[in-house]
Amino acid sequence: MTDADKATLVRHRLAQAGEALAASRLLANQGMHQQAIGRAYYAVFYAVLALLIQYGKRASKHSGVISVFDRDFVKSGILPTERSRQLHRLFDLRQRADYQDLFVVPVEGAESAISMAAELVACIRDHLACLDDG
Repeated sequence: MTDADKATLVRHRLAQAGEALAASRLLANQGMHQQAIGRAYYAVFYAVLALLIQYGKRASKHSGVISVFDRDFVKSGILPTERSRQLHRLFDLRQRADYQDLFVVPVEGAESAISMAAELVACIRDHLACLDDG
């Protein structure tokens, strides 16, 4: 993959992250809290994929993406430990919202998930922007 191709793909993934985050807010505003959590998680997932692409890392499953994120970006000190906790929390919430019978997401739960996702997406965007500046 050329540097130009990589940059295009990173921008695409960040755009997906922004769109998913906006969708999560719209869904929450319509009272669709479980769906809002799913979109909040995917906003973060797309942003993490952008990060992996930028650094030439790969993973084929959600669990693999999370593992690479933890190992290469959190444990290495590039990103703070809190970002790992947020990603794991969002992944767990999304799993429960999608697959657990009778799981009910309160308004506060959706708002918290969206807030976590927005923080993590912003952190990744800021990190990637610093790389472009340096």
